[in-house]
Amino acid sequence: MKSGFEPSEEPIEHAEDTASDLKRGDRIARLILWSTAAILAVGFGRTLQLQIAPDPTIAEIMGRRHSTVSEIKSRGSIIDAKGRLMAMSVIGYDLAVDVKIIMDRARDEGIDDPLTPLARLIGEHTGLDSAVIEDRLFENLDARYVKIAEAEELLHVDRMMLRSVLPGGVVLSERTTRRTVDGIAGRAILGSVGDFGPAADWKANDASPISVEQKTEQASRSKRRQRGSSGVEAARDRALEQTHGSMRFQKDVKNRPLFVREGDYEPGQDGGDIELTIDLFLQDYVEKRLARAVAEHHAVGGWIVVIDPVSGDVLAAHDLIDNEEGRRRGGWPESSLDPVRDELGKSFGRNRVWTDLVEPGSTMKPVFWSWAVSRGLANPSETIRDAKGRGTPGGGFGTGGLTFTYPGQRGTRRIKDAYGHSNVTWETALVKSLNTAMAMVALRMADRDRNLGEPVGTGMREMFRAFGFLNENGINMPGEQTAMLTPLSAWTPLYSQLSVSFGQEIGVTPLQLARSYCPIARNDGRLPTMRIVRPSSELPTRIVPTAGVLAHADVMATRKALETVISPAGTGRHAISEKGYRLWGKSGTPQMVRYEFVPPRPGADGRLGEGTWAGKGYWDERYNPNFVGAGPFHEPRLIVACGLNDPDKHSGANLDHNGHGYGGGYSAGRVVRDVLDYALEYLGVPTDEETEVASVLR
Repeated sequence: MKSGFEPSEEPIEHAEDTASDLKRGDRIARLILWSTAAILAVGFGRTLQLQIAPDPTIAEIMGRRHSTVSEIKSRGSIIDAKGRLMAMSVIGYDLAVDVKIIMDRARDEGIDDPLTPLARLIGEHTGLDSAVIEDRLFENLDARYVKIAEAEELLHVDRMMLRSVLPGGVVLSERTTRRTVDGIAGRAILGSVGDFGPAADWKANDASPISVEQKTEQASRSKRRQRGSSGVEAARDRALEQTHGSMRFQKDVKNRPLFVREGDYEPGQDGGDIELTIDLFLQDYVEKRLARAVAEHHAVGGWIVVIDPVSGDVLAAHDLIDNEEGRRRGGWPESSLDPVRDELGKSFGRNRVWTDLVEPGSTMKPVFWSWAVSRGLANPSETIRDAKGRGTPGGGFGTGGLTFTYPGQRGTRRIKDAYGHSNVTWETALVKSLNTAMAMVALRMADRDRNLGEPVGTGMREMFRAFGFLNENGINMPGEQTAMLTPLSAWTPLYSQLSVSFGQEIGVTPLQLARSYCPIARNDGRLPTMRIVRPSSELPTRIVPTAGVLAHADVMATRKALETVISPAGTGRHAISEKGYRLWGKSGTPQMVRYEFVPPRPGADGRLGEGTWAGKGYWDERYNPNFVGAGPFHEPRLIVACGLNDPDKHSGANLDHNGHGYGGGYSAGRVVRDVLDYALEYLGVPTDEETEVASVLR
């Protein structure tokens, strides 16, 4: 008997069917899942393959999926002391052609020669020689990048107009170019700028397989920048340097920007502007006046520098040199010439005002004279006598000079004056520029060295250090030199000690010579640090000493004697102001050092070495005249130093002044006078008389 609650067989069979269906559904779901995953993996792999290494045909259709644009920034500008623009950066465009694209397109269109009309089109709108362009294109038929013109050649061309008329395959790539004001003075001080970075090394005609557009993008990524090569541009490159920016973005198949990933934007920054101490108007006048003097005196070259003794500002500096004339005359070592300025331009040459050493001659005497007074070795009013009681010899132009000896030293040395004056005071010795008087006091200094237990020459080196000759000037310019002085180990009382007292056996730069007059030109007797860039924009620099050098009484005594030099009876009478200023200064007419070439000699291995130039005394009738002047008298505002190199004694203005026109007082003194008169008036400096009248009226 069956119970009413006994289960039947049908529900059991239905449950088994349901479980089977679930298992089958699970298998199908897994199959679908794995199939989907496989499809996605294949799709992802294909996408990755298309991104990394697409088929060439597809790559040509889809193009690159990212692009980089540059953010061009400018190198800092350079302005003069009055805010006048001297150098700046402007946006320029290099012109290049993808010759392969041009030829492929022409082939598809059935055009035999697309390059000749293209060359004419470019030439017509740029002013470039179309024949030269055509030759360059035909020489590189398979090239993807042929540079036609640098940006500097296209600064006068309207870029928008040019872009509108040129066909595809011709690309203008943007970059900065450096420009200086046309015809501007001071080019040698400014220096030059060149491009730096991978893009600057591109070949003009590159047959690499990448296109001109890709080359342009490479330029953007390379951060090609301008770098100073010489002058202020090189010395202050870090302050002027710009940093270009860039942005890399993803794009769609139609080259439309999609998005920029984090880190793909690098902002750029303009370089800093700098202000020079150079005054363009004054620099222009100085350059023209020096050129006139060099021409009138048939000189191989010349130099001039104008400084402010209070601030230490270099207001103007210039030099000239005729390399070919120097070689023609002989006696000029190749190292003393500057052929680079002939080959590359004056912006690339060295500035001899602070790179080359000169033997100053008598313009060094005020330094020694004032130092001797400050150290109690001589008094301006005393009659100078040596240890034997002899005064300075007379004799005029026929003076025989004096023979000097020194205890413990063998031999003698004869010192002569250009014009003998007997038994003069120390002040007159400076006014008349007497070598014999300088030698007498130099031996007093040697005696003091010995009495102090110091080597002879110690006092002289102390003097040169105090006046800044053994230190850097502070301008931090390429190639800047310090003085060359005989070392103490080779110093001798009768030669080194005597010679340096009247400006021989020492080499100084023209800038150092001008700077050494600053303690005499400043009422506080201090030596300033020189500068050619205003401190507000100057990078950190090494500072030279600015300690006091002379007491005020010694300053005024020296200045008084030097004013007498520029008087009707002085050696600098041709430097008397024509504008009413009380000028003071000193002339020098040092003989030119006689250099001779020493041929190379065979070494131990039998090979010839290099020949050298060696000093062999002085030329009898060849000179390097110079003059240093300053003014006004009571509150000097300017110092001007000028020198001529090797004027031809027997021609030109050198025949003036009774055949002594080559002398420093005439040849260089007149230049200094003209520059001081012009500059003081230009700067609005009143004459001494006007200052005295104004003082009385107050």
